[in-house]
Amino acid sequence: MANNPGSGVSLDTMQPKDIFDFHAWFSGRFTSLLHFRGGTFYQALMLAVARNAKNIVETGTLRVAGNGASDGQSTRLFAEFAERYDCKLWTCDVDPAAIALARDETAPFASRVEYVVSDSVAFLREFREPIDLLYLDSMDFKEEDPGPPQDHALREGQAALHALHTQSIVLVDDCGLKHGGKGGKVIPFFLGQGWQVIGMHYQALMTHAFDSMGKVVPDALAP
Repeated sequence: MANNPGSGVSLDTMQPKDIFDFHAWFSGRFTSLLHFRGGTFYQALMLAVARNAKNIVETGTLRVAGNGASDGQSTRLFAEFAERYDCKLWTCDVDPAAIALARDETAPFASRVEYVVSDSVAFLREFREPIDLLYLDSMDFKEEDPGPPQDHALREGQAALHALHTQSIVLVDDCGLKHGGKGGKVIPFFLGQGWQVIGMHYQALMTHAFDSMGKVVPDALAP
């Protein structure tokens, strides 16, 4: 795994003003837009602030402008976060039209964003920066045929593992569905690599497991 590039280690390092500023920004800009995804996005980005995240990678980009109820609008959220907190976003999608729309929707923050047209597994396998926040949402989930999106998310997790570190944050969309949604296979994979689920609603939020002394839990002992 890559070394941790961030300076923070927990929410304890944040000052009350930092927490208030983040809360005011997120609540005012995104709570109503993100609907049932809001809670886990809030938690993930609060951790990203505390851990001084610099590199955000998402697979599956914004596809429908303004449709937070079903599309999620993660690209808008991450792009604005990157501008506000001095970091960078890579958004990857196999569909050039989706990337074009995402580029239009995030134009004010384009200097913070790399727009990538590619298969996400190939993109993650070749990614050469540490990934501080990884968001997996690249294939539509269909309850009648859960295998393909679950297998794809698993391959993404495997491909990204080399760039993750012990302070990385992983968020998987579309998990609160039958068969475990997109996370049905990639979540068990990460658990076996020493990660733990710290937030679960429609999305699953994971971080690396630590014991009470702040040491990484060995893979065999991970929950």
